[in-house]
Formats: sequence, C-alpha cells, structure tokens
Amino acid sequence: MNRHWVDGVADAGIPADDRGLLYGDGVFRTGLVWDGQVHQFALQRQVLLTDAAALGLEVDVSGLTREMEHAAKQCGRGVLRITLSRLQTERGYGPRWPAPCRRIMSVAPLPARPAHWWGRGVHAGLLSMDSAGPASLSPHKHLNRLPQVLAQRALTPDSGLQEVLMTDPDGRVRCGSMSNLFLKKVDASGPAWITPADGSLMGVSRRSVASAMQRLGFSLEEQAVSMDDLQAAEEGFLANSLIGIWPLQRITQTGAQPESDTALTDWEAPGVQTRAVMAELDHPLVTDMLAAYGDST
Repeated sequence: MNRHWVDGVADAGIPADDRGLLYGDGVFRTGLVWDGQVHQFALQRQVLLTDAAALGLEVDVSGLTREMEHAAKQCGRGVLRITLSRLQTERGYGPRWPAPCRRIMSVAPLPARPAHWWGRGVHAGLLSMDSAGPASLSPHKHLNRLPQVLAQRALTPDSGLQEVLMTDPDGRVRCGSMSNLFLKKVDASGPAWITPADGSLMGVSRRSVASAMQRLGFSLEEQAVSMDDLQAAEEGFLANSLIGIWPLQRITQTGAQPESDTALTDWEAPGVQTRAVMAELDHPLVTDMLAAYGDST
C-alpha cells in the first residue's frame, strides 16, 4: 500500500536538486488515516501551514487540501506523510524567501505494534543528545531529523525500549525521538501535569492533549523538565499524531536491562489521569488498541 504523489501526480519522481533532499529545506507532518480520512484533518493542515510560514514557504492551500484528501481515500487505514520543500532553481544554501514549494504525499501501512503498549504501557530510555538545532525552529517540524534518527539507534530488538527520551547536555528532558512527553507531578498546590518547554514540537498531538486536559480540568504547564521532575512524577505518557497516547511504565538509562533495578520510574500504567486523557482524546487507534487489549486479557 506504499504510494506517493508529487504535486498531485502519482508515482512521479523527485528531482535530484530538490532542496528538501539536499538541505532539509522544508517541513512535514505525519498523520493517521482512518477509514479513508485524515484524523484531525483541519488541525493537521493548520499546523503544517504554520510550519511552512516559518520557513517562508508559500503553499497552494486548495492543491494541498485536494491532495491530502485523495491520498487518504487511496490509503484507507494507514499513515500519511505530507512533505513541503522549497522550490528554486538557484543552487547553494541561500534561500529564495518567500518561495513556492513542492508538495509530496506518501502513504504506508500502519506499523504493527502490540495492543499491550497501549493497555499496559511502554518502556522508554534516556539518551543525552547535543543541541538539535536552532531554538527558533524547534516548535516546527522541519526536515532536519538527524538527532531523532541517531536517537532511534537505541531501539534495538534486545533493548526492551519502545521510545527514547532525548536529554540536553544539562540533563533536561527535551522530548521523545518521535513523541511529546507529559508527566503528572504533585506539589503543594495539588496535582499538575508538565511537559518540556524547550525542544518539543508545537504540533497536533501536543495541542490535542492540551485541549483534552483543559476539558477534563487538569492543569498543564510548559517548563524545563529535570531528572528530579522525572523521578518525582506519579504517572506519565507519550503522545504523537499516529499513536495517540502510549502510557509510560518504566524509564531507564539507555543500555540498562529492561527489568533491571536501575529504573528511574516504575509506574502502574496507565495511571488514572492518563486513562482519562486517553478516553477524552478520542483517538481511533487508541480506542481500537484498548479494545483489542481488553479482548486479550
């Protein structure tokens, strides 16, 4: 079911001088396709256009809309990636600003993952990374993903890990290699949820989780997240547009054995409030996987 379209043309080639290919000069989004429709279509398109504007990319919105809808119908259920790359004929790093962009749609099947990752939680490892790039671009999903690519080298079959949490040289947790991190802490004023302020994408899942928490009456703060915050948390979860929410069960240093006694956190997952957010989010894959997990237990 892997297919792609370039500016609406099926199976078209991408030129060798494409600036997204050469320099990572573009933006992208990855979304869930369910029953022939892009989940949260309007929000996915809105965030993509915001990211494009940050790079000075001018988007044919009607063409983008038409091509997203067509790709989703062809896919049925699976993953849609939308890539926008800067169009210009001049070579070299210097960009034309603003500039039109090339639209690339690609669809693929959903990754095969066990339902218990949603029902019992996942194991994440901490990995120290150097700066992932200019702070001004960190909220936007640009094409430069090498830190995430390198981080996922830790997800070997024998690691027992399902995600890697990337930390900066000062030990602050920035984000997962493919997800946003949310932690529930307790302080003098009561329970509150926190999420890293720096390094995380201001994307669809982060906004959707924030809206769900607001409806539930849960407070959510963006702040620097330290190791102390991690160890003091009562529950946590990871979120992205494709998986919805994975409850966090254990967090260890990368390289530690999955069942070792060096875990920084060891929670019963999903926690009470995590379960409430999962239900409120109304994500079709979460609903499907929790039903499958319930049928297997």
